[in-house]
Amino acid sequence: MMARWTCFWITSLCLIFLAATCYAADSPLVTIERGTCPILLTAPHGGDQPVPNVEPRRGEGVSQFTTLRDMRTETLTERVAAEMDRRGYGKPYVVIARFHRKFIDANRKVQDAFENPAAKTHYDAYHRAIENACQEITHNWGRGLLLDIHGTITEPDTIFRGTNDGRTVTHLTNRFGESALRGPSSLFGRFAAAGYTVNPAVGSDAPESRPHNGGYTVRTYGSREGTTIDAIQLEIGSGLRATNSLERTSKDITTAIIEFASTYLPGNREGHSMLLRNREEGQGATQRFLLDSMSGETWCGTSGGCFTTSPDIRSRSKPHAAARPTAASTPPARHARCLLRLAALNLTQLRRAVACVLWNIAHSPRSRGTFATFEAFQSTIANRRSVI
Repeated sequence: MMARWTCFWITSLCLIFLAATCYAADSPLVTIERGTCPILLTAPHGGDQPVPNVEPRRGEGVSQFTTLRDMRTETLTERVAAEMDRRGYGKPYVVIARFHRKFIDANRKVQDAFENPAAKTHYDAYHRAIENACQEITHNWGRGLLLDIHGTITEPDTIFRGTNDGRTVTHLTNRFGESALRGPSSLFGRFAAAGYTVNPAVGSDAPESRPHNGGYTVRTYGSREGTTIDAIQLEIGSGLRATNSLERTSKDITTAIIEFASTYLPGNREGHSMLLRNREEGQGATQRFLLDSMSGETWCGTSGGCFTTSPDIRSRSKPHAAARPTAASTPPARHARCLLRLAALNLTQLRRAVACVLWNIAHSPRSRGTFATFEAFQSTIANRRSVI
């Protein structure tokens, strides 16, 4: 018996160490904020931070190569997110690249995004955060909207639309028709109603401006690939991002987004109802915690099981009803089953296994009270905002 418990504690401590190393590998050069509505805001080109041990890119063989920042797009993104939350619509998911574009272009495919392999960690983390947010939005609301915030100096007072000529919003137009993309009730129709010049013009069937018609992010995560996340690139003129214009621009963009979302996106009430239904189905005696702000929810129960709301993992695990204590449901056996179910996951996802082990430790009769600071531990991880 003593040997079994010794093995149990060693395994638990090893998992805690793995979780710590996962976070130690995270980069401070990407900001991630979890949302409460089916909207994701991304900003790949506003950062001004150097990347350690990475020299500026030279761009050999890369088309339309540039190292210029999209000035104040990161600030604009943050202000829009805060304003949406302040007005009560809900807080959007946010992913912002803090690294300078001259080191990494996050809106490029991997072979064109950087030249030094040391930059790959930061690039991967940025896109992993987007992917995780899209998965969570899809799971919680069924469909959603990604807005990729960029800047242009081509026409300082214009907002350009980038959807790969409608392909990255295929789900939106299939569901609601072309007016949802081009008409007065579209996002750009609402920009125009607020007095902004938009390109293409409202109601126009003209193709989108070639340099601004949607880059890697919207083409990768948009609904042209059959998903239910519609993606639009916003190229905002430099005059609209000037210091003396930024406040007005952010408020007007917020108004347009909320009006558009109220017409075409699932409401927050619908999303919350879906979450409640998900949480009520088959929980038994369970305890929920969020260990990764962008990787879904992990549930662990005294009955010996754990499962997650993340779509890529749900098929490998399932909730368990409460059961009588048996040899198969003793703490070591429960931990072993949790670990076996999650053994195939990557290191980022492995953090969720730590939750299962720690919760069972904290609620084991022999160790109750040992982890008096467990709630603080999980809360600290759940509230991390900058992750990569």
